[in-house]
Amino acid sequence: MRRCTPRFARGLARVAVAAGLLLTALPAAAQQGGGDPHDAAQNAEVHYQIAMRLFNEGRYRESVDEFDRALALLDDPIFWCNRAVPLVKLAELEQAGESLRRCRDGFAPQSEDYAQVDAQLRGLTLVSREVEPQARSVAQLAGQRPLELAPVAPAVDQEGAGRRVAGWALAGAGVGLLASAWVIDLRSASVVGELAEASAQGASRERYDALRSDVAYRQRVFWSLAGVGAAATLAGGGILTWDLLEDDAQPATLSLNPQLQPGLIGVGVRLSR
Repeated sequence: MRRCTPRFARGLARVAVAAGLLLTALPAAAQQGGGDPHDAAQNAEVHYQIAMRLFNEGRYRESVDEFDRALALLDDPIFWCNRAVPLVKLAELEQAGESLRRCRDGFAPQSEDYAQVDAQLRGLTLVSREVEPQARSVAQLAGQRPLELAPVAPAVDQEGAGRRVAGWALAGAGVGLLASAWVIDLRSASVVGELAEASAQGASRERYDALRSDVAYRQRVFWSLAGVGAAATLAGGGILTWDLLEDDAQPATLSLNPQLQPGLIGVGVRLSR
């Protein structure tokens, strides 16, 4: 079983990875809160470190809450940047975009930090426009009852039917030609006898040549009918044998199993005989 990820889910994963770079993208600026002598700034730094630890543990919602507590004490652009990361993990792209916007606006417009965060924000905005409408469609589809397919009448094997008709037709024609050759051979026996008798009794040259030409003509017709009949019989038998082998083979069955999970659409594919 294979699982197939849709285009918008891959885009979300790329944004999540890209946004994750923000955790280490601005190491110099991240030191701003460490040396603040005020209690509020120190408490904000504590909440910030807790938020980072919760994110690394995969507790994204709690991480966002801790970032909010840190921001309530200190409006630091680094806090806003890193707050966007767990929001992306939670697929809350609108709030993640707002966090990146607040982070970007905290830097000087001409600075490298501003340009870096602005690029992240643009990428997130593009993905958000593509993901959100499809995510709502997936949610609606997941809430519906399973799809019921109407019964389908078995398809007629047109190829197999035509193959059988051709096989029987060739075989029948071949047998008919062989029978005709056999009849000609039987009727030629008397002419061959007359030719032998004429040769033994010293019949006239005209009589002998006429009988000899008749025998030669009958032989040509016999071998022509016998050859074509044998070929047609063999061809028809081969086609019927092929059709029999095809009928014995079990048809392949392709089954699709749609799977819906948060942030992911999958389709299981199985080919069986």
